Amino acid sequence: VTSRLERKVTPETLSSYLADCQPDEKMERLLFVEENIIGIENKRQLANFVLPVMSSAAFDNFFQNSKVPALSRLQRLAQLQGRVRRTSFVDVQRDEIAQKLDRLAWDVAVRTRLFEGLEAKKQTHVERVQTLLKLTNSGFFTEGQVMARVRDIVLMSLTAPGFLTSYLAGQPASDAGVAALMAELNKVGITDEMGLSLIAA
Repeated sequence: VTSRLERKVTPETLSSYLADCQPDEKMERLLFVEENIIGIENKRQLANFVLPVMSSAAFDNFFQNSKVPALSRLQRLAQLQGRVRRTSFVDVQRDEIAQKLDRLAWDVAVRTRLFEGLEAKKQTHVERVQTLLKLTNSGFFTEGQVMARVRDIVLMSLTAPGFLTSYLAGQPASDAGVAALMAELNKVGITDEMGLSLIAA
């Protein structure tokens, strides 16, 4: 079976399969192939095909298209990275592919001044944290540099005087409110211990 599958991951076969596809769709198709093949060597060969596709000017230009909203591009990159992280590629190759997607997402965020724009908005620290948590939960950010920046902004916001009081305002029970906040912070990689040590009452 593995031998027969080798014919499906040859450059000729894969190139034909990807003909006339948009760059993001090429990635989708290649990840679909990954889900349907077995054998470490087949996975390795497929990953070797994926990497040049991602490194191409066409792939970069597709995600740097300023006519498409930055958040839409970031969400698409996060979706692709999520699928990559679930693959059975060799660890080194899987990590390299995931990191490339994060670097591209970071470039999109930098060029569009995404985080500067969020910080410049007339929002309270609580509102800023809620915005970032909502975007994170909706799958807009890749793991790596992008999520690290999100965590940094959230952590800085937690230290603002009166943060916890403002966050809990209107909550029926403060204990439940704190627990809910901790659960949300966990989703962006902030532990209970870290969050509680920084939150300003």
